[in-house]
Amino acid sequence: MEKRQELYRGKAKTVYATDDPKVLVMHFRDDTSAFDGVKVAQLEQKGETNNKINAFIMSKLADAGVRTHFIRMLDAHDSLVKALKMIPVGSSSFSAKALRCTIR
Repeated sequence: MEKRQELYRGKAKTVYATDDPKVLVMHFRDDTSAFDGVKVAQLEQKGETNNKINAFIMSKLADAGVRTHFIRMLDAHDSLVKALKMIPVGSSSFSAKALRCTIR
C-alpha cells in the first residue's frame, strides 16, 4: 500500500491517503511536545512503541467483538486503517461546568 497525500498531521501521528480511498496509512511519529506544542523534540522509538500499543489494544477490542478502524501494522511506524468519518469530540465540545455535573 503506497502512502500518498498527507491528510492530517497532529502532535504524534500523520495520516496519509493511499491508492484505495477506503484505506489510510496512520504514521506514528517520534515527536514529543510540551507546553501546548511550544517545545518539540524527538524521542527515539516513541512512534514504534505507540504503533505497537495501538495494534495490541485494537486486537484486544477485535477479540471482544468491538469493530475498529485498525486493519494491520505495515511496519514499525505505520498501520493500515479504514477511512472513517470523524466525530469531533474534545474539550471544546463540553464546558468544564457541565462535565463536573456529569461526573458527580
